[in-house]
Amino acid sequence: MAHGRSGVGTRLGGCGRRTGPVPSQGQLCTATERDRTQGGGRVTIEVAVIPAAGRGTRLRPATRVVPKALVPIVDRPAIQYGVEEAARAGATEAIIVVDPGVGSLVHKHFADEGPLPGLEHMKITPVTQPVPLGLGHAV
Repeated sequence: MAHGRSGVGTRLGGCGRRTGPVPSQGQLCTATERDRTQGGGRVTIEVAVIPAAGRGTRLRPATRVVPKALVPIVDRPAIQYGVEEAARAGATEAIIVVDPGVGSLVHKHFADEGPLPGLEHMKITPVTQPVPLGLGHAV
């Protein structure tokens, strides 16, 4: 059973999609608790893969001048929010998948002034997706 609300990984308007026998709520809770607690009870994230490739057509006209990963939101580029969130989750490395020509700009943002506050321990690596073949290919 695939569970989720509309906009959270489903295309069924908020209902579940049946892929096998329907578990009871107790079985679901037990399975979730078992998955959560296996291996010490805490899942740690070491590497975050952040897909940021794409033309950014929905952000035009801003993306005609600035790549979508670097479009400013309040006081910093959009991609920095994702990297900061990964750092707060415990990641020590962020791999940012970008379009050709954007990798050097992303690298320049994170390397220019030295480590950004809160990202001192992060290794940030832009990786180019040469042909836009979708999210699955990027990751």
